[in-house]
Amino acid sequence: MPANPELLISPKQRQGGGYEQLAADFLQQQGLRLIARNWQQPKVGEIDLVLIEHGRSWNVLVFAEVRKRKLLGYGDALASITVTNH
Repeated sequence: MPANPELLISPKQRQGGGYEQLAADFLQQQGLRLIARNWQQPKVGEIDLVLIEHGRSWNVLVFAEVRKRKLLGYGDALASITVTNH
C-alpha cells in the first residue's frame, strides 16, 4: 500500500468525493448532522451520506445519494439510478 492512500483513488472518484463534500456541507448548513459517509452493506450497496435532522416532534434519518451528470445527452441524475430486486 502506498504511503498516500489517495493514490489508490482515480480522478473520477476524487471528483465524486468533491461533490459528496459539497452536498454534505450544504445539508449540514441546513441543520442536518452527518452520521456516516460512504456507508456500505455487503450484497446491498453503498449510501453516499447518512444524516439526521433533529425536529421538534421527531428526528428524521436522511439517506442521500449524490449524483453529478452532464446535461447534454445523458439525462438528469434521477435517470442514472436503476431499481434492483433482491
